[in-house]
Amino acid sequence: LHLLPMLLLLLRDETSDVRLSVISNLGAINDVIGVELLSQSLLPAIVDLSEDPKWRVRLAIIEHIPMLAEQLGIDFFTDKLSNLCMVWLGDDIYTVRRAASENLKKLVNLFGGNWSIDTMMPRIDRLHVHTNYLHRMTSLYVIQALIKVLNNEQQETYLLPTVNTLCTDHVPNVRFTAAKTLGMIHNSLNNSNSKKGQHAKACESIYTLLMKMTTDTDRDVRYFSRKALEEI
Repeated sequence: LHLLPMLLLLLRDETSDVRLSVISNLGAINDVIGVELLSQSLLPAIVDLSEDPKWRVRLAIIEHIPMLAEQLGIDFFTDKLSNLCMVWLGDDIYTVRRAASENLKKLVNLFGGNWSIDTMMPRIDRLHVHTNYLHRMTSLYVIQALIKVLNNEQQETYLLPTVNTLCTDHVPNVRFTAAKTLGMIHNSLNNSNSKKGQHAKACESIYTLLMKMTTDTDRDVRYFSRKALEEI
């Protein structure tokens, strides 16, 4: 307990690297004094770091989020910090947005697919209809990450409809990223762990859509659609 006042002071330090150092050692701190005593003081520090002008600091705190989630627990994390994970998806820096997408995959590994459906999918649904095409692209990056951790039924029900919609987006970059994502979903639905024919209809619809996209007006969309077809 003698360490607690010092840690609380460090969490309010004006230097972001100091605050980040405390958070990065949360596992060890938890072993000594318990994270419950620190949890409320952690929130302001995490929020400050998430908004730091230096993108590398924002990236660093994202990389620590899965560890924080494990230490803080599903209820506290969902209530207090899950919204931050979605804010990062709209960051101005591409590297931060991609890290935020991978972060969601790690959280699903930790908390389970149902947590993702209940907590994250409503926000991803809003992201994929955003007026800024970069946000729509990011929704596809998130889906690509979630393909690796959601079961096939969840992929077909919750991910595939969103990707199908973005295949007709007016921005070519979104369309060819959607084509890549369709190929990934097809291969996941059609893998050896699925019951034979269980997702045949979905796979057929993906194949048909990719074939249609090979005649797209944009050459990059045509290229990645053909590439996706080759891979399936």
